[in-house]
Amino acid sequence: MRNLKRALSLALASVMLLGMMVVGTSASYPDVKADDNKEAIEVMQLLKVMTGDDKGNFNPDALIDHQQFLTILARVGSQADMTVRQAVTDAAELDHSAAAAFGAWAQDAVLALDELDILLEPLTDMDPTAATTRAEAAALM
Repeated sequence: MRNLKRALSLALASVMLLGMMVVGTSASYPDVKADDNKEAIEVMQLLKVMTGDDKGNFNPDALIDHQQFLTILARVGSQADMTVRQAVTDAAELDHSAAAAFGAWAQDAVLALDELDILLEPLTDMDPTAATTRAEAAALM
């Protein structure tokens, strides 16, 4: 658990550094403007952490729900740590009934984080579409 948190911290620091170095690129999201933290969004897009919605938009002003946040967390962890990457890969073989309330696109990531025992509550107690609070995000990071 401690190593996972260190790896995620390293990944976050790397993303922050890369964000300072991104110059002259443009996000392919048509709804992202310069005042929307464009450089950070570009880095997250380049790292394939943020993929946008099914219409190709980023939706910078939209709230993020649990399933979206957990999917992003798993993707950041996958960039930083083979343990998370392998857990996400292995999640396809897990019983998806515990994550049935989550969108199909989020289930493997959510199950991987559950298998790594880093979620604050059981999947069955979690409302996938509820907003993720800053406190919850900080605790998971």
